[in-house]
Amino acid sequence: MKIVSVMALGTALSYGAVIGVTGDGVIMTPNATPNTGATANFFNDTGLDRKIRAWNEQQNVELSQTIKVDLVSPNTYNSGNYAPGNFSILAGTYVSSHLLYFDPLESATRRARFQFDQDIIGVIVEDGTGAATDKFLASDFLGNPLTVYPGGHFNARGVEFGPEIVTLEVGLRYLEVTLAASNPGDQIRVITAGVPEPGTFALMGAGLLFAAALRKRK
Repeated sequence: MKIVSVMALGTALSYGAVIGVTGDGVIMTPNATPNTGATANFFNDTGLDRKIRAWNEQQNVELSQTIKVDLVSPNTYNSGNYAPGNFSILAGTYVSSHLLYFDPLESATRRARFQFDQDIIGVIVEDGTGAATDKFLASDFLGNPLTVYPGGHFNARGVEFGPEIVTLEVGLRYLEVTLAASNPGDQIRVITAGVPEPGTFALMGAGLLFAAALRKRK
């Protein structure tokens, strides 16, 4: 019986994380200091610290409510072709969340390409016109518990397409961004696919074992 192959399937899966970056970016690990925050002007980076920062938020969680995202399809989005998105990721979907934040004290432009270990299923780039339409605020429940998040809506939290460009690459594992900002900076939330809870894999394993037994009996 192929028990080993079923176990290998379970151990090969990961929950979803930012695993690589090239260009003017850095991957951070939130801690209790805290060293990460999504409030306005949290970093106020200067000099060589003016990087596009990324960190993992909640990992492999089942959505308790449906969330709205802006980008779902591979493309290079800019001021010439971007139209406000209103796509849904349904409650009950397993997801992992990640935040990108570019927050220079003075105006600057930076470019970075981030790699994820699960498929990107949605990207939030718009903060809307108020709390009722703010996709960031509506999805902040996915935030990392060691990170500071705003208590309400603030303008210009997201991307303002113009000199700024967001590319969701074919294959859905890479996101490249060119961000131009000052205060309060630019934020992007990336939602990647999670993996079902262990009970699902137990059912899958049982099914595979049952199929193997049938083949052996034949």
